[in-house]
Amino acid sequence: MIRTKAQPIENNVVDLIPETAAVSVVNPAPLTLAVLPDLSNATEAPIELGYQYWTPVNVGEFKRGLIIGIENAHYEKLDDATGEITDLELRCVIFAEQKPGGTWIKVSNGSKRLVSVIEQALKSGAIMPGKTPVQIKYTGKRKNSTNGFSCDTFEVKPLQIEVA
Repeated sequence: MIRTKAQPIENNVVDLIPETAAVSVVNPAPLTLAVLPDLSNATEAPIELGYQYWTPVNVGEFKRGLIIGIENAHYEKLDDATGEITDLELRCVIFAEQKPGGTWIKVSNGSKRLVSVIEQALKSGAIMPGKTPVQIKYTGKRKNSTNGFSCDTFEVKPLQIEVA
């Protein structure tokens, strides 16, 4: 049975996964150990769980693929003055990048401007997580008007795929 509309479940989370969907990292389905099928014939998902942080260097650098979502990542931060290590929580865009040959890797980026653009696109429906192919292009640094710092800027565009 396929659900025809989003149905609220516990904690106000919306379950959009069809009951007959395949189980994978990109399309998880709730399973319990009692009903877990034989895994000896299971295939690996096309993308691993871990990801690398993308720090673009050159203007025009870009990535193409799918937005997976936004999540809080935790990093250790070293205070140069005191030598103290603290935990830094950073909201990051999680992105599945398609590499040549059709392989996939997961990357993240915590630029506040990029996170904000992606959040708005997800909320408005302009990007559907795991479904809308996009290109994220690094457009350089821009000086903040409120302080002496600068921040990374990005251009995010949905990709159009021509079907033959």
